[in-house]
Amino acid sequence: MPTAKLKLDQSATDSFWVENGAIPGTINTPSGVFLVEIQGTVQVGKRPLISGDLELTLKDDDDEGENGAIEENPVPVGAVERQLGYFDFSTTDENNEVTLVIGKHQRLRGKISKMNPPMALIELEKGEEEPQRTTWASQSQRYQPGHDESAELEIPVLEIITHKIVFDSRPEPVT
Repeated sequence: MPTAKLKLDQSATDSFWVENGAIPGTINTPSGVFLVEIQGTVQVGKRPLISGDLELTLKDDDDEGENGAIEENPVPVGAVERQLGYFDFSTTDENNEVTLVIGKHQRLRGKISKMNPPMALIELEKGEEEPQRTTWASQSQRYQPGHDESAELEIPVLEIITHKIVFDSRPEPVT
């Protein structure tokens, strides 16, 4: 059976979140990646935030353009917090509670929980020439011979995520 080696880079030890003090140490990762689980629908602007959205259209009540129309600013999901400060995390270290304020109108309260089993964040590079190797069909497990049956694929592991933030209650209004 063909194999793939997972390679974890141990050199990346400093965390963006540790330096900025925004998130407690239990979910720090070298690149600042962590998992957030929201059980429910979060309203961002006039439409809900849906899994699979590639960008959010954020509308602020104060953003009126010409003729009183509210302007929409599409923003990539990953850039929302960094560019707009639209999401605000705060923590209480004693009991691992996390508060997430979304915009000016919603607050979610959650907890940091340990993931069992942990999750690996891996990187599959596109466009590089792959070595000839044996492949297996995922569902039928049929053998498909390549030129070199002993070739191994090395997959870089970017992070091992051991904790996640779970928001399982309804959003509260921000007063």
